[in-house]
Amino acid sequence: KTMLSHERQIPCYAGRLNLVLTESGDVYPCEILSTSFGNIREYDYDLKKIVHSELARSILASIEKNLCYCTHECNFITNILFNPRLYPSLAREYVQIQGPHSTRVNTPGLRL
Repeated sequence: KTMLSHERQIPCYAGRLNLVLTESGDVYPCEILSTSFGNIREYDYDLKKIVHSELARSILASIEKNLCYCTHECNFITNILFNPRLYPSLAREYVQIQGPHSTRVNTPGLRL
């Protein structure tokens, strides 16, 4: 649906819960975007400083405004896991895949 509509279906946490650090020290919100938050060396190797910089805030604001809508699996997994609104549908899908009486996966404490 995301690719057909060119709109993000769930919030994106790129740059907030995931970061990409390149071998040269550049920090990106995700592997898809080409705009860097800056170089970690220029921020005394402090990720908090770089993430709270004016440039990073500007990039994060553009992500929030739905200016990107990728389905990159690394960020998409994080986006799903940190979106409680999706938990019921994830549980339903899990039951459909496993079957209500499956013994293939042992998940102590999980009650569906």
